[in-house]
Amino acid sequence: MILDAAIPLIVEHGRDVTTKQIAEAAGIAEGTVFRAFEDKEDLCRAAVSRFMDPEPIRATLKAIDPADPLEAKLTAVVDSMRERFSGLLGILHALRVERHPAGHAKGEHRAEMEGMLASLLDADRESLRFDPEVAARLVRMVVFSSVMSPFRGDDPVATEDLVDFIVNGIGRKDG
Repeated sequence: MILDAAIPLIVEHGRDVTTKQIAEAAGIAEGTVFRAFEDKEDLCRAAVSRFMDPEPIRATLKAIDPADPLEAKLTAVVDSMRERFSGLLGILHALRVERHPAGHAKGEHRAEMEGMLASLLDADRESLRFDPEVAARLVRMVVFSSVMSPFRGDDPVATEDLVDFIVNGIGRKDG
């Protein structure tokens, strides 16, 4: 409950957020924050850890039916991955974290996510131009770049347009 209230404030104020603001947003006394967390830095570390936790994205990807049409699967994948990447980048930027936090197996999580996505794409193997493993890596790269402001600019691409791009590329449909 405290983290739920704290995260939007951390994203907005970064390390300048006060425990008083967090307590007010959570509807609790400020002392309760310190019963749950050693200090504000501990709370900030917990917020980062929440976004680093791969379990929510695992659960979302596992819930997608491999028998669904390719566009439907990719829409669910793009939406869930965008939410994860946006949240993670937002909290890391707000806290001015410049490198991957120690203790989190970034390469391991990336490989796991790509493996899960490749499994979802395997049912569509015959209609794909790339092996599902390569397609999964490309999808992850495109989705990740779509949430990064230096790449997306001020006009984010809609999910349906991004899925259309992933499925059909940039070539004309008429040849």
